[in-house]
Amino acid sequence: MKRMTGMAIGFCAAAIAAAYLGLPDGAPPDAGGIKHLGETSGSAPEETPGIQSTIIHSGLLNLDMVVHNKPFEWSNRAGKIALIDEGVLITKDLGGALTLYDFQTERFRVLPFALPASNHEQQLIQNDWPQQVERYRGGRYSDVHFYRRNGKNHLLVNYTHYSAQQNCMTKRMGHTELPDNWLSADRVDVRWSDLFVSAPCVPVGEPGRRFIGNGDGGVLVADCADHVVFAIGDFGQDGRSEQTPRLAQSPDATLGRIFRMSLSDFSVEMLSMGHRNPQGLAFDDAGRLWEVEHGPMGGDELNLIERGANYGWPLVTYGVDYSDPANDAKAWPLNPDTGRHTGFHKPAFHWIPSIATHALVYLDTFHERWNGDLLVGTLAAQSIVRVRLDGDRVLGVEIMPIGQRVRDIAVSGNRIYMLFDENGFGILSPRATGTNKAGD
Repeated sequence: MKRMTGMAIGFCAAAIAAAYLGLPDGAPPDAGGIKHLGETSGSAPEETPGIQSTIIHSGLLNLDMVVHNKPFEWSNRAGKIALIDEGVLITKDLGGALTLYDFQTERFRVLPFALPASNHEQQLIQNDWPQQVERYRGGRYSDVHFYRRNGKNHLLVNYTHYSAQQNCMTKRMGHTELPDNWLSADRVDVRWSDLFVSAPCVPVGEPGRRFIGNGDGGVLVADCADHVVFAIGDFGQDGRSEQTPRLAQSPDATLGRIFRMSLSDFSVEMLSMGHRNPQGLAFDDAGRLWEVEHGPMGGDELNLIERGANYGWPLVTYGVDYSDPANDAKAWPLNPDTGRHTGFHKPAFHWIPSIATHALVYLDTFHERWNGDLLVGTLAAQSIVRVRLDGDRVLGVEIMPIGQRVRDIAVSGNRIYMLFDENGFGILSPRATGTNKAGD
């Protein structure tokens, strides 16, 4: 499918978080400034029990960063976070525990109920996979979202579910109602139901063959007060063998796609297709929907989502197949024009080499020098990346190394909250800036 000329998706604009999450006015912050792929560095950390403090330097704004080291022994390197009035919800435990970072106490605590069963343990046992091998991480809880509707509390969780009977996995959207005391009670009884189940159920196999638990996407974000948008990866089904069909392009599949769900009747519509492994979604203040996803070896993408667009995966990519970088045979086997993105909707920006884009937020209240920018979290680059926008155009990027693999980012007021691998949790805040003087 050729690039579409339709308008980018614009369901709502700036007040999404304030109206939807009940956050203070100007909920998701923003950033400005521009530096083209420049490196920055942090100062030496101050050591306190379980907490590190350091300064992150950037071109326009320096930041204080506080890192909580291993506040819990979470059982999964993956995970996501979500804001509520009282703090930050953290989904990082394969056993289904949901953790809260409490704004008032600045402490972490496990909430008194479990997320829906992913059957992760059955997957490991049935396939004789050692639990200690982190790569076998199917059954992840990919994202969580709290909202209020008609005076009731609701919780959504996007998670990967293992079917022991079929030895295969799907992505599901679980839903439950919560009592008013769900944060303070000693115990909360919940009933989960699945609002959406992806298709097909992808067979589980040995490493190097079928799906082993990554590439499943799963991020979700608030649209208007009555909708959410969520994304599903292709489960590694990229068409390079008979065992891995091209599901992101299959008309019978729901993988490799972005969807919009109504919270009034839970109906679902497809927004776009041809995605590999979406890991970040964010609306800007004009209501445009942005997305980041992992490419293969190179070709991580920042996409501006347009309704009905096909982004081409796995038929086109700016990346190549995984191999030794010294290998001269650099190509993606399904792309007839290596290094080009011909015939499909092109990304707004792409990264070579890969930085492993894994989180995305739009900044609009964080600091005037960053407001109006996107902020991307990365795994491989262990950085946060500020993307300067001009409407629907990317003007440049600034890479800020922080020495952590960033799984997710959330913003409230002038605080940026980050979830790290290795069981870490970080908080960024802007340092005081000087004033501009004529002639300086």
